[in-house]
Amino acid sequence: MTTQTWSCYSRHQMVRTQHPKAKGSKLGRPTKDDADRIPHRIVEIAKKLMLEQGFEATSLNQIAMAAGVTKRTIYLKLGDKDALLVEVIESLLTGARVTLEDPGPSVSPTERLITFGNSLVRLALRPEIMGLFRLLITDGWRFPHLAELAGTVRSKSSESQLSEILHDEVTRGRLRMDDIDRNARLATVMILFDPQRAALIGAPWTSEKCEDWVRSAVALLLNGAITGR
Repeated sequence: MTTQTWSCYSRHQMVRTQHPKAKGSKLGRPTKDDADRIPHRIVEIAKKLMLEQGFEATSLNQIAMAAGVTKRTIYLKLGDKDALLVEVIESLLTGARVTLEDPGPSVSPTERLITFGNSLVRLALRPEIMGLFRLLITDGWRFPHLAELAGTVRSKSSESQLSEILHDEVTRGRLRMDDIDRNARLATVMILFDPQRAALIGAPWTSEKCEDWVRSAVALLLNGAITGR
């Protein structure tokens, strides 16, 4: 083998060594599935950081680094930081749409509503839900439509489920109540306001105190409404 031939051979081997074409290598462009998952990953990372640190303290650089993408990718996929906050809040609101516990008419109206109320308080005091409220309180003013969206989610979840229970009890003749939907809304606020306020200021109630509060709220709601059937 001549010197020139050996030199070419050596360079070829060097290239093969430095750039192996291993099976399953992740070098190169991401697959379509990977690319489609990028926005969701960015939103989940942003959600975690914003709930832990707040909106102002969370930078796009932090989000990009934690998500393993560039800032340019965030701008292309989702927009600026304000747009990302909207995505985070809408994601949290979607997670708040859950079916609350209802034992049905097998128990008394009072016990049925107490069970529902306790389930509602447990949901409302979840860390992610409290984090959502903090974001809405501190930064919701930037996006007025988010407050409306939050109200829509509330009315379609807890208030509507409570309204359905009250309608069912009235239909069964176990309660007498006018303007059921309004009573459901007032009862939801009455059950949640004080426990959530205490949690927001860093003085969360014990589970026993929350349960006692729910019993008092239900007693006030049903005062004069029970038919005795």
